[in-house]
Amino acid sequence: MSDEKVAPAERDFFDYSKSIVKKFLQSVVVVDDQAAFSDNPNDKPEVIEYPSRIRGGRKEVAPVEPEDIAPQKALDDASNSEEVSEVLNIKSLNDCFAENGLVCSVLRPTEQETESIISKAEHVARRADILIFDWKLSAHEHPIGKTALNCIQAVLTADSDHGIRLANQSRKRLIAIYTSMPELDKIAIEVQNYLLGQGINLKFEGEFTLFNSSTKIVFYRKNRGTGTTEAVRVRTVSEERLTDCLINDFTAMTNGLLSNTALMSIGALRDNTHRLLNKFENRLDPAYLTHRSLVSPSEEAQQHPVAFITSEFHDILEDCQVDKAVDLEIIKLWLRAQIEGGKLSLDEKIAGITNNELETALLSLFSEGIESETKSTGLANWKTYLGKIVNRNKGRDKDSLLTGLLINDDTAAQRDLDFSILTTMRTQYDNPMPLLSLGTVVAIGDPGSEQYFICIQPVCDSVRLQPTTVFPFLRLDHPTEGNPAFGVVIIDQGIHKKLRVNLRPRNILLLSFEAGGSHEVRAKQNENGDYMYQTSDGTRELRWIGSLKFAQAQRVANDFAREISRVGLIESDWLRRMG
Repeated sequence: MSDEKVAPAERDFFDYSKSIVKKFLQSVVVVDDQAAFSDNPNDKPEVIEYPSRIRGGRKEVAPVEPEDIAPQKALDDASNSEEVSEVLNIKSLNDCFAENGLVCSVLRPTEQETESIISKAEHVARRADILIFDWKLSAHEHPIGKTALNCIQAVLTADSDHGIRLANQSRKRLIAIYTSMPELDKIAIEVQNYLLGQGINLKFEGEFTLFNSSTKIVFYRKNRGTGTTEAVRVRTVSEERLTDCLINDFTAMTNGLLSNTALMSIGALRDNTHRLLNKFENRLDPAYLTHRSLVSPSEEAQQHPVAFITSEFHDILEDCQVDKAVDLEIIKLWLRAQIEGGKLSLDEKIAGITNNELETALLSLFSEGIESETKSTGLANWKTYLGKIVNRNKGRDKDSLLTGLLINDDTAAQRDLDFSILTTMRTQYDNPMPLLSLGTVVAIGDPGSEQYFICIQPVCDSVRLQPTTVFPFLRLDHPTEGNPAFGVVIIDQGIHKKLRVNLRPRNILLLSFEAGGSHEVRAKQNENGDYMYQTSDGTRELRWIGSLKFAQAQRVANDFAREISRVGLIESDWLRRMG
């Protein structure tokens, strides 16, 4: 993100976001076979002669030592080539990252470690916030860039495969190519084409950045030599400058209201990790075992430490005031940055209201809320617009009118659905087979004609099961024109589905399942990668879709309990109507 092209308000929000990122980032891993403490006078940098026109970024001549080049020949060839040191100054890089609170680890593979470095890079990447690769890794035995490409593919594949197969579960990843080779644009194209061939689609953002929703790959040239285009000269940075460039790149990838809150939260947890560990000291183990012995059944105490730790997480986040990342002052910075950065245009959003008036009205709406705003004495057209949301269909914003005001495209409805999923559906972060329990959403039938159901088996009745156990399910209906209401949003086969819980007792579905060796009912993965439950008689298969968060699932159970506990009375109908 270049400072010259950034509007003042956008810079304000960017700088605020950057301050959060700097507290979040902890680790950088560099993979470079020419890394060295070059402050050592005994170090002899390898010198590579690059022809002025390299086609495809591939052609190179054999390495030559500086003393082997005759002075006159060097002058004669000055217009056609440049001598470029491949050495990465580890000391400068480490010092700069350390000044920003980041730990920098350097992997320097030998020629014999060409294959093993790929596995090492993939393993160490699990703990790294930023990865830096030299483009010319182990080039003596492989085509230039091949080892770097294999490392990047291994890392991104592991990011996508880690955890259960769910949408948007790839790891947020920043990767940098930091090389002395001059033609960064051709390297970027080669990376894009190679990864596309591996099923990883990255688009260009400018000439030297590739990105998708979870990954960003940036390209910089080591501060070696001058024989490049102006565009590459801008991307030519020293080890000292690289640190700030990468922090800027990470900030540009993550800055936003919710993402800043998440980064701030993780940073707060990281800062307090050892305090948290000190609270759960091993001297309390005997007391915990006493607690477990007194709980009936004792297995229930197995989940209690998780609840204790989660409570401590909440206390840390509350005390660190991470909610300030979305307070009104920061929202003002965000809105101004969106407008000045060209990400949001208020032109003709509402007829008869100027951009400045609409910006002021939006800030008032964020501050006071829609109910207060519709009652205030303000712009007539603004109140009419908000009235459509408040009064239409009992307050349902079915057209996502509010969200539509804050974006430039037509994805408002999809964004509202995604946010709904974030607030209601449990995220499966690891890869145990999904447990059948309260809140589990399943599909029965072939794609396109399936019916959806939600399990309402109490959590305590979903564990320690007998060999065969009956589970109750409520049907999930699709909204209709006559009844457009819905309360559950899922993603199935990449498509958003709006569903409504059918609470009628007569529609309840009872199915029996065999418990496994763990005395639970867990899904099994089929050849298509779907997670399936099979009934004990083998007649039905239920495809796992997801699980509601516990509080949301408990509300469904409570609503159903209220439905089946209705009391039928004979009373004066006149009296009933008075209620």
